[in-house]
Amino acid sequence: MASKENITIYGVDYPDPDMLQWVSEEIYDIPLTEDEYRIFLNGYTPDWDCRYAPFSFENWHYITRSGFWLKKFHYTKQEDGLYHVTQHYSAIKEKGRNLLEDVFYEGYFVPSLRSVYMKYCYPRSKQSR
Repeated sequence: MASKENITIYGVDYPDPDMLQWVSEEIYDIPLTEDEYRIFLNGYTPDWDCRYAPFSFENWHYITRSGFWLKKFHYTKQEDGLYHVTQHYSAIKEKGRNLLEDVFYEGYFVPSLRSVYMKYCYPRSKQSR
């Protein structure tokens, strides 16, 4: 990263995320174990088939795509030993979309975090049908 004004992620330049207007969202918690959280922190390089990419910067987690910040959230380790989403914000155009589910299901994490999706997200998606 050259400076906070010009953040390069996976070869794409992004503006300072603090310059965006973030909108508070309802917290949609997807808990992570210590190992899952470490895998999540590593992220992955997006490509044509998986365009959303998680990225950690200054104690926040972001979901990005093609030079745009889409989601901003904070995981905090709690007394149950798991990391929980404690704050969740969206860029105005992304309000209401749960991209975190997509990232866990489609992401190129090594090893895969699809089991997180199956444990916490898939049961909810079945209930909403």
